[in-house]
Amino acid sequence: MPDDINLGVLELQILWLLGKQPQHGYSLMARLKALKKTEVKQGTLYPTMARLVRKGLAKSRREGSRIIYSLTPKGRRVLKANAAEMVRMLAGIIGDFYCKPKLCGRRGERECSG
Repeated sequence: MPDDINLGVLELQILWLLGKQPQHGYSLMARLKALKKTEVKQGTLYPTMARLVRKGLAKSRREGSRIIYSLTPKGRRVLKANAAEMVRMLAGIIGDFYCKPKLCGRRGERECSG
């Protein structure tokens, strides 16, 4: 993984949103609420943003009274690597909990219900 940075789900979601467009904190909170179906409070968001800026994954600039956050090139690399790892992990979880071995007897085949 580039730079050996492992992101949590919230950090990954924030970087993904910043990769779409630079945003201020209120916009991020609203989009995260829609994405997560749960509210991300200021006390959670802003310390997370400070960590992402400190790690060099995001940068901030003042625009009037707002602070606008954007993704850095390093943040884009780390986002890509962590997203790929998340996909691999979720594929394994889905495979273990959603799919069951086929009864046909062929090795390695799985049948997914749903």
